[in-house]
Amino acid sequence: MHRDRRPRHWQEARAIFVVAMQKANPYLEEADLEVLETGFDSCTYKFWNQRIVLPALQVIKEQDDFFESETNRSMLKATIQPLQVDKKGAGMLFYKKLLDKHPSLFPHFGTTDINFLAGHLFDAIGLLVEVFNDFGSALAGLNHLGKVHDRVMIPVWTYPAIVEMLHDTFLETPNYGNGTPDGDMAVKVWRKLMERAVLVTSRISFVSERLLRKAFEWSEQVAYELKWCESDLAKRKYDIESEVRSTGTYSHTEEEVVHGARVAWRNSAKCVGRIAWNTMLVRDRRHVTDLDHMFAECIEHQRLATADGSLKAVMTVFKARKPGTRLGFRFWGAQLIRFAAYEMPDGSFIGDKANLSYTKECIEFGWKPPEPRTEFDVLPVVIENTISGTTKMFEVPKEYHKVTMIEHPKYPEFGKLGLRWCVVPTVTCFSLTVGGLQYTCCPFNGWFMESEITRDLLEPGRMDKLEAIAKAIGVDSSDEDDFWRERVALETNKAVVHSFRRDGNSIVDHVTAQAQFLAHDLREKREGRECPAQWSWVVPSFGGSTMPIWHHEMRDFYIEPQYQYQAEVTALRAFSSVPETALFSSQASNQFSFEKLLILYGSVTGTAEGYAYKAKKMLRPLHVDVKGCEKVDVKALWKEFTSNGGPYTAVLAITSTFGEGGKLPRESGFAPFASVDSIPPPLSCRSSCQCG
Repeated sequence: MHRDRRPRHWQEARAIFVVAMQKANPYLEEADLEVLETGFDSCTYKFWNQRIVLPALQVIKEQDDFFESETNRSMLKATIQPLQVDKKGAGMLFYKKLLDKHPSLFPHFGTTDINFLAGHLFDAIGLLVEVFNDFGSALAGLNHLGKVHDRVMIPVWTYPAIVEMLHDTFLETPNYGNGTPDGDMAVKVWRKLMERAVLVTSRISFVSERLLRKAFEWSEQVAYELKWCESDLAKRKYDIESEVRSTGTYSHTEEEVVHGARVAWRNSAKCVGRIAWNTMLVRDRRHVTDLDHMFAECIEHQRLATADGSLKAVMTVFKARKPGTRLGFRFWGAQLIRFAAYEMPDGSFIGDKANLSYTKECIEFGWKPPEPRTEFDVLPVVIENTISGTTKMFEVPKEYHKVTMIEHPKYPEFGKLGLRWCVVPTVTCFSLTVGGLQYTCCPFNGWFMESEITRDLLEPGRMDKLEAIAKAIGVDSSDEDDFWRERVALETNKAVVHSFRRDGNSIVDHVTAQAQFLAHDLREKREGRECPAQWSWVVPSFGGSTMPIWHHEMRDFYIEPQYQYQAEVTALRAFSSVPETALFSSQASNQFSFEKLLILYGSVTGTAEGYAYKAKKMLRPLHVDVKGCEKVDVKALWKEFTSNGGPYTAVLAITSTFGEGGKLPRESGFAPFASVDSIPPPLSCRSSCQCG
């Protein structure tokens, strides 16, 4: 835990976490969202408060009390006073103890005037004592000292040794560590002060050492896999260290970038199609920093992906993020070709709902959607240089939209839905991490597996075409015994594969993809490498249990080089400015909702419960509470209605028969509603129903 973090930092982290869960998680369950909306009473908030915020605030309070104590400061002054008489002598004693115990430090101090350092050591310590109650005023000096130490390559492990030798030097004074309560307290105070000073001073060297460690590990891996000779590896390490020491970072060679991008694909645990990792075309465009030229390179990327008629994997790598900067170059959107989403006047949506917020951002930035608006309007591309603060929006030329109209070979009505999908899935929200450097702007495309497109078309949070396709192929969506969802998914898979192959566009079916993954996994093991894999992503979403991959043992772990999803840059800015009181939509809706409904369900197997939450979703934007009948006192609810109108304007009770039409067991909690006659009039008849 970083001791210089203040309470507001932890409160902001909590707020960002909660709003990210609410707004940036497309697969959040309705019940989970309902829990989050309870605000400070939610389990998420309780976890943060009990396990993170409260312990952090306790540490902050203890530290503030300690460093605001004038008694502690006076004790420090009394301890240092005897050494201030002969600062140079005390400094020389310290360095003698340090170098006697750690002779490996001679190379780092060999080019430095020890006499000079000795004379100024206790001047620096005296300054720390003077600002003990206002430590923030010493940060600039400590940071400067850290830069000097980093430049002369003093390793991080040196700092604990320095603290120990200062402790040994202070033992030469009469009032320090002498076995008395005051002497023991002096030891504690000095250690606290030194630990805090070291935390600040060593930060720069720690970052440099971590970067060097990762850079050396990567250069060694490249040397091994690409058969470098030992002298080439030694020279490369020397060049990397020289560049890091002089600039704080380093640049990859083109060979390192190309191989790093390919190995990152090989290491990507969520990708099923990695078997072609070493054939990917990697375009080194780190020299391109003008936003117009970057977009031009994106268009060239799209052209090259399909240049020879078949789809090939391509990555275009732009400039790496400089260590110490937050974001670097970024795309606003998740893919180069994405379909807009619009909220209609009646509250419905058209388009790909995953892009709803991005569509709004583009419109606010100046994009004019085509009229009339359709479900498949291609969004513009927005690129931002977060360092210079420049942002530009670009329209993708129509010849690079490259979409396939989706038809079914057996059901003509399927084609009349007008469904389509892009051919080249160029992802723009990945970051590429190689050798300690992060490339935040690196468009990458592979090819689609048909079940990916099927999910995009069917899922409620995307195109939401499940029931429309069911109707088109003559499947009854009300017959749960007919497994209608599985039938729709299967026929949509067939339609996607048929349409892509009809147009000569590359696509892989899920059966072939899982066989390719198993072959890739075996290749990796034969090469002596573990193959990271996330089972929930690698196993096909349809028919997975019928394939060998279902029982294939996998290990999900992180290894670099690696691709990682990045949070949307606009979301980061929005989240960091959202007050906690504005996070809970249920609290906000309480103020403005004219209708407050209560849905009660009686459920044993979950059927009625599922319909209750589905009804809540359909009744938005009304404020709706969902409760199990066992949690409600019907008589108390009726009393509220008769006394002051109650908290709800209507109550909807949902239940179902049990098993094969049997009566509900008492465990369902629906006993008070078992007979309409037993329910008070306002809660029965027209205001209540039984489902049989």
